[in-house]
Amino acid sequence: MAGTGTGVGADIFGVCRRCGEVWHVVVAVLNGRIAKVECKQCGARHGHRPSSAERAAAPRRRLAHAARLQRAEAVEADPSRPPRRYQPDDRYQAGDRMLHPSFGEGVVQSVSGPQKVLVRFSSGDKTLVQARSVVRRQDPRPGPQRELTSPVCREPVTTESQLRLGR
Repeated sequence: MAGTGTGVGADIFGVCRRCGEVWHVVVAVLNGRIAKVECKQCGARHGHRPSSAERAAAPRRRLAHAARLQRAEAVEADPSRPPRRYQPDDRYQAGDRMLHPSFGEGVVQSVSGPQKVLVRFSSGDKTLVQARSVVRRQDPRPGPQRELTSPVCREPVTTESQLRLGR
């Protein structure tokens, strides 16, 4: 960090978001990093925006799940199992070969939950749904043979058109 010190009360170089001045006083430090500063010109308090040199020098954090996926060894495809078309209501096991309509051919790496599988495709790893029960809705409209009563005249009605007309 630029300036004479990195503690509270230290003068640092940075651009004010309100007035554009460059000298600030450190107001708050969090985990060894400057969190808030106060502009010496206008008195505005705002979060510290590190300079481009400070950002370039800071180590970049990697995503934990990306590192875990890179460390994990790939499960080989089982050649005794033919490739299956992906269906959300099917169940899969590690090593199964899969044909997906969008991602192409892949290999199931692991079952990560009762309804999730991790599949490695050539484009990367994807989490897909498995063993999902598909609920099919029944048509709520009555069929032509079903007899209903009209709300207008309480007589039996046999077709939808007669029901709409109130006959």
